[in-house]
Amino acid sequence: MHHHFLLRLFATILLLPVAAIQAGEPLPLLTEGLAVEAGRKAGRSPVYIDPVEHAWITATWAAPAEGDELTRPDGRVAQWERVTIADDGTINSPALRNGYVYLNIPSASRRIVMLEASGHSAVRVNGDSRAGDPYNYGFVKLPILLQPGDNELLFRCARGRLKVALSEPPAQVFFLGADDTRPHLLDSSKSPGPAGVVVVNATTDWVDVRVVAKQKGIRLHNDAFVRTASTRLAPLTLQKLPIQLPPPVIVDGGEVHYEFRLDTEGLENGGSRTLVVPVKQSTERHDVTFISRIDGSAQYYTFVPPTKPLENPALVLTLHGASVEGRRQAASYTPKDWCAIVAPTNRRPYGFDWEDWGRLDAIDVLERATESFEPDPSRIYLTGHSMGGHGTWNIGVNFPDRFAAIGPSAGWVSFWSYTGAAEFNKDKPIEQIMRRAVSSSDTLSLVENLNHGGIYILHGDADDNVPVTQARTMRTELAKFHRDFAYFEQPGAGHWWGNQCVDWKPMFEFFKDRTIPTNPAKFSFVTNDPGITSRCYWIEVLQQVQWGVQSRMEVDATNDSIDITTANMQSFAIDLDWAADDSGLISRTIKIDDSTTVVSRQVGRGLVYLQRSDDGLWSQALPDAASKNPNRSGPFKNAFRNNMAFVVGNDAWSLAKARYDAETFWYRGNGSVNIIPAATLGATDIRNRNIIVYGGEAFQTVTAILDRSKEHAVSIDGGAYTIGGAVTRRDSGMAILAIMPGLTDDTLIGVVAGVDESGQRLCEQVPVFVSGIGYPDWTLLSTDMLRNGFEGIIGAGFFDANWDYSPDQSAWQDGLSP
Repeated sequence: MHHHFLLRLFATILLLPVAAIQAGEPLPLLTEGLAVEAGRKAGRSPVYIDPVEHAWITATWAAPAEGDELTRPDGRVAQWERVTIADDGTINSPALRNGYVYLNIPSASRRIVMLEASGHSAVRVNGDSRAGDPYNYGFVKLPILLQPGDNELLFRCARGRLKVALSEPPAQVFFLGADDTRPHLLDSSKSPGPAGVVVVNATTDWVDVRVVAKQKGIRLHNDAFVRTASTRLAPLTLQKLPIQLPPPVIVDGGEVHYEFRLDTEGLENGGSRTLVVPVKQSTERHDVTFISRIDGSAQYYTFVPPTKPLENPALVLTLHGASVEGRRQAASYTPKDWCAIVAPTNRRPYGFDWEDWGRLDAIDVLERATESFEPDPSRIYLTGHSMGGHGTWNIGVNFPDRFAAIGPSAGWVSFWSYTGAAEFNKDKPIEQIMRRAVSSSDTLSLVENLNHGGIYILHGDADDNVPVTQARTMRTELAKFHRDFAYFEQPGAGHWWGNQCVDWKPMFEFFKDRTIPTNPAKFSFVTNDPGITSRCYWIEVLQQVQWGVQSRMEVDATNDSIDITTANMQSFAIDLDWAADDSGLISRTIKIDDSTTVVSRQVGRGLVYLQRSDDGLWSQALPDAASKNPNRSGPFKNAFRNNMAFVVGNDAWSLAKARYDAETFWYRGNGSVNIIPAATLGATDIRNRNIIVYGGEAFQTVTAILDRSKEHAVSIDGGAYTIGGAVTRRDSGMAILAIMPGLTDDTLIGVVAGVDESGQRLCEQVPVFVSGIGYPDWTLLSTDMLRNGFEGIIGAGFFDANWDYSPDQSAWQDGLSP
């Protein structure tokens, strides 16, 4: 079926009432399908080459028949082959290691069913993208709409196996009954932390949902249900709602049972369900839940308290490996008599390799644990194993003043050294712009930041998962400048050699002897992206001259002066309260490169701001509030945080794309993203949060709310896209990913749109939620990307500090420059 026809059809059926949905007929039998090894070239790259996707997006797709040929990116010809679906729904085929499975599902009527699948990266259902389950978690069950006649399901697979089944939804709105996030209730606490439960909307309407809860089995005057969560669910999707559990009336035994019910204003709902919350002693290992600053979801970390009460214990942040999760990581440690151990969870067992949202999660947990447990601020340490060992390296180089020492075990260095990340051609300006968008992932480029603390490197010399050469590479780099690192290879040890490969006594003894200095007088700091890391001790980089290019400072303070040497810095701030004399007076001469300024002020007056002029001279000046700052700058993925929400228009595509992104972030990041129709949007909805705007209609609504007198960093007018008020393009099949300032000084707006239907579809499966992949402040893509990779990028670049188009920070494909 022609996919543009499907798009129009879907736009029409979304407007039909719930009553038009038929139910009761037998479920379609899934017995066979077609599979092809497509040879998709993607990996950890911002672009990908895929002949099947190219056909979908450019409207040349036709339903395949057995024996139809497909030319792969490597020039080889593959054929669509018939595959059998086993009784348990499993399809096994070598083609599924990098290919597609096509199913044609007939239906006698228009009906909603639950698609239960695993082993796939994504699936198109009658042309619309839906989330996959590549890690085989087994809890991805999505409501889909079957139309009368043939229905096309196209699964993208990469692990050699797909499992698929259809089932009837138990109600129009219901609890999924899987993928809960639950807290532990401490015996010393009157209230548990928030929980997370998944609610499914198996209708084609927007549905207002309220969740009420109470302790189960209690018959007292104060046992009424309490509203704990409410939201508006988009059609045909699910959301993992954060639920603040009410305080238990009685705690008797090792667990508390809560009953949840749904209130859906007359719609058939799934009734009630029970959540069991374990009760723990405060002296034993336990889970702590919290509301994430990224998306408002319920997340957890595991806390291992010291063996004895300590007023200000040390704190060790430990990062788990792939598939492990924080709870299991924490269980690998014997409690210590001198420190607490905190294990965040990277948002999921695989999560984001402790980069992107995984890195944000780790720092968020560190800050929350520090606030809750009040450790000694000078005795904070970082360690981790495997993927967590990589996280230790990368978080360590990006936040060097946070830790007295770090200890990676079996850690890999970077995506380029271990996972086969995209290699960017140094002679291609566009590729260099794209590389700048992931510069914070380049561990080796930031390695000198490790000079701030001690390092203990641990690795098995027979590791067949993460080769010991990864550790040896870091040993070689550190030996060039570092004077406080230890290195140990366990003879004959593989990747995991028992709990001791994380709970390594010599490493913890190494930690005990090291502390974070307080307001050091002499230090250096480099950052590739102030939006990731901007501060070191008492100086913060606010703006770069060239965004995504390394900034550097060398600091040397004496009793009466401070010498600072900078590179690629536009503005920065200094906290000088530490320099006050006994009378509270701060008096310092500050020499910055070739400039000198004098600070004379009383303590507590706030930061000292320094601004670089066009001729390279520095002076005290407050940056323009409307300009970039560490909380409000690119690259593009920075929009996906700060309690983000997705805003959609009335068109079918924007809703389908936002739904796919929300489902994908739920799956990969345990996320909970609100989808908001632009027609209901007001200033209060976007005042204190980031939003992602899908499509031109939603964009126009948002920019009307912004109502600024100056040009927006991005503007859309009838399909024409203008970048930084300077460059306008309207190429057939073009898509845009961009970031711009939000309504307040610390909010951002992400823009995802396409000039036409092909451009919209091109946006759909851009791998935003894959770690190690980045996009600059703005990127214009063409459908040619699906055949020629980087050559399909029309243009890309970074805005300057004032959100204006910057020619020297932009690159265009040959012959396409403005």
